[in-house]
Amino acid sequence: MSKAQSAATSALAEISGGAVGTDDVAAGPVAVGPDGRAASTLTVKNPTDAERDYTVSVLFDDSGGGLEDVVVVTVSKVPAHGESSATAKSNRKLSGTLTAKVSAAVRH
Repeated sequence: MSKAQSAATSALAEISGGAVGTDDVAAGPVAVGPDGRAASTLTVKNPTDAERDYTVSVLFDDSGGGLEDVVVVTVSKVPAHGESSATAKSNRKLSGTLTAKVSAAVRH
């Protein structure tokens, strides 16, 4: 899992001119689809006066808090003082009781 975490960190670090936006993003409950991949709906609330894009790192953890997967999701064109949603979907098949957590987000 360290490779996935490293890739997610690298993707966020490559964004120039961004601001920390972690508090602007919430991850919903996790559901495992028929393809075996876990999914969580992300809700992004943009508190700024301009339309912004968000790049979000999401962790999928098992019931014991162990990291199962990491994904990076881009949510484009979140309106000023508005809200948008997107789906974070695991890279591989997962099972069991899972939670999704926003580990970092960049508003740009």
